[in-house]
Amino acid sequence: MNVGVDRMMWVSQHRRELEVLIRPNQVSLIAGDRSDARKLLDTLGEVFGSEPRSLTAAGLTLEPVTLTGALADQLDGSYLLYDLECLCWQPWLNADPLRFLRILARRHGVIALWPGPVSNSVASFSAPGRRDHISVSAAGVTVLRPVATRFPDEVPFTLERIP
Repeated sequence: MNVGVDRMMWVSQHRRELEVLIRPNQVSLIAGDRSDARKLLDTLGEVFGSEPRSLTAAGLTLEPVTLTGALADQLDGSYLLYDLECLCWQPWLNADPLRFLRILARRHGVIALWPGPVSNSVASFSAPGRRDHISVSAAGVTVLRPVATRFPDEVPFTLERIP
């Protein structure tokens, strides 16, 4: 984990919890205000020494991918992700976003910015009745929620494990 000690003292105190987030088969979602969630994803990028990747940018290349396997190949080695809402749009891939993240997490845990609310063990996107509405069980997922901090020893998120 690469990080400036003065800026994020909390990292050394919570190293074990952070390492769990990137273990194989571990899926973590960052939920909350989009701006705060993106800042948290960038902070975790600094902690892990990895650049967050956009699913939209990975999938909509010169020849847009049309299969989830091809998108997974484009993202090989990436485990900090955002723009998951592109998986909800029809008819692009018509994929279950959490199932896709579980596939990606087989080799290395995945931390993704979820584009909607996560509550009562359900991750959702958009509104019921819309073509892009998704409502899936978040069982087995860890949810990170950004929190404001004032000091470098404060953890910038809360953590909830959904059984």
